[in-house]
Amino acid sequence: MNFYTWKIDRQINASDMSVSVGYDVEDTTSSSCGCCPAPWCPTRAESCSSNVDCECLWMTVTGDASTTTSRTTTTTTTTIPRITTTVSAQRINTITYSQNFTVSGTPSDQCTAWEVFRAQLIAQPYTLMTMKGTNNAVGITLTNATVVAAIAQALRTNTTYGPVSLDLYSWAVGVCGSGYEVTSTGSICACNTGYTIRPCIGNWNWGAIDGYTCSASSQTMTLIFQY
Repeated sequence: MNFYTWKIDRQINASDMSVSVGYDVEDTTSSSCGCCPAPWCPTRAESCSSNVDCECLWMTVTGDASTTTSRTTTTTTTTIPRITTTVSAQRINTITYSQNFTVSGTPSDQCTAWEVFRAQLIAQPYTLMTMKGTNNAVGITLTNATVVAAIAQALRTNTTYGPVSLDLYSWAVGVCGSGYEVTSTGSICACNTGYTIRPCIGNWNWGAIDGYTCSASSQTMTLIFQY
């Protein structure tokens, strides 16, 4: 009988105990070997009447006064560190004006709502302003915080502001009729094409969203300040 042995040994010492782990392969050439002796086990399903390789995983544990040899299964455990992700949510606040306007109609309730809206625009860390409505549901958004805050202050305090050109638009606040308007056209109390809201003008030229701002078709106009 010939033995060919490959050993992958690992020695672990923990105080007075040592563990040896190995791997052996036995090549049996005798046709009358019976079968692999314990704890050997065949690597193939053939009977031992032909050449069979027998293999065994063995482990010897030496302690204070005992030695044990046995077949063993090695299990590797991998510990993955726990990863904790903290996401901070920032609260978003909005102040919104949104009213329906009728073609050839003089706004009344819409003007009252506008005055209430303007009074709410106290100093806040504003981040953006959006004008949108029926004609353009996405609308246009101003993201320059300094200009947004200035427009809010002008509307609340009944003062003029602008025009300030940003992002292809010219932003301005000014008086028109009996109240103040906000526009992206750069011209106050004028008939032109763009985004203008002036609910207190006292006639049917109350502005428009993405359209001609005088004698406009019926639509909803919305102005949002976010902080």
